[in-house]
Amino acid sequence: MKKYINEFLFALYLFLFTICKLIMIYIPNNSTEILFCATSLVLVISVLYNIKEKNNKILLNRNFIFIVLIVSLLFWITMIFNYNNLASQYLYEFLIYGIFTMYLFSNIKDYKKFITYFANISIFVILVYCMEPFKGFSIFSDYMDYGITCMLPGFMACCLGSKVLKKKIYLIFELIAFLEILFFCNRGAIIVSVVLEVSLYVFTTKLDTKKFFICIAATIIGVMILLNIENILLQILNYLKANDIDSYSIRTMYEMASKQKTGLSGRDVIWEKALQYYKESWVIGHGIGAFQSQYGFYTHNIFLEILTTYGTFGMGFFIILILFYINKIRRSLGYYRIILISFFIMGVFPLLLSIYTFKWQYFWVFIFLTVKKIPKQYIKNDMEEKSYLQINKKEKIKII
Repeated sequence: MKKYINEFLFALYLFLFTICKLIMIYIPNNSTEILFCATSLVLVISVLYNIKEKNNKILLNRNFIFIVLIVSLLFWITMIFNYNNLASQYLYEFLIYGIFTMYLFSNIKDYKKFITYFANISIFVILVYCMEPFKGFSIFSDYMDYGITCMLPGFMACCLGSKVLKKKIYLIFELIAFLEILFFCNRGAIIVSVVLEVSLYVFTTKLDTKKFFICIAATIIGVMILLNIENILLQILNYLKANDIDSYSIRTMYEMASKQKTGLSGRDVIWEKALQYYKESWVIGHGIGAFQSQYGFYTHNIFLEILTTYGTFGMGFFIILILFYINKIRRSLGYYRIILISFFIMGVFPLLLSIYTFKWQYFWVFIFLTVKKIPKQYIKNDMEEKSYLQINKKEKIKII
């Protein structure tokens, strides 16, 4: 355990905000202080451990330093030229969700061990919170908070465990998490979980004749479900109502399928306001936190957030980052490729409909991985292409 303390701390940190809710329900007025103390404690343990391991020296990853300096510069520009009353809040969120997260991730040396800890902690989280929808979301603020911050990360962790570690126990909890997402969480979480499942299956499974026919059968079943989706959803809704169970996701999906509503839940109005706000300063944007400060809500879309915050210039740079990241996935192999794929999906896709960048840990891991070089032993051009199953289980990946 001591040898892999950084891997454990980062895995714990990804669930720390969710675990802390068990304490916050008893002290709701001090949630900010509890969260700051918990995150600071994890960070201090990591710093002290790394100082000891590096002969009493503080060594920071240069990619970590570069990202922190760039984002700090953007905050400095906002504070001077486009100050708004939410800039300081965003700065605090960058500290907790961005700086702390990237520092912990930068010290990981063994990705497989991280996946193991991540999946094991997720089982605890799923067991503790799986009954939350039946209690009226007494711990979480609502279905969206429950889906995005609890069950979706739990699903991701178990999905990695079942696909990479090949242990059936993770598959059981992966299914539980998916059912929770499907029936009780927002549609964005459903979409992300499906994309994550399909992507990891494709990239971690060697396609033979049996699996090829399984994929064909799954495709046919999927098409049949889509062709009859309205009737299927109606039957599920009727069954849930008969048992006094309310399912926001099933209800809204039925309304979309029957064309009663758009299913955007007012996001179309927010997006229209965001586009209008972007046009007022389309070159360099309005600065960090400006849109939410102006309207009282965030954009609910990462691309509109970037447009309103950094303008066309920032959007062009972000698109280049995504293309560069996709190329890194194409050029990488093994556990590193699985990590790249997982954090790309979790770092970007949830931001298309929910939450915003400064409050999403996975986005900052995505940014860090974009800047970081691929370890030499995992560059496709430098070694024969092979699946991650062929990698020596004892092989370690050095990050620094």
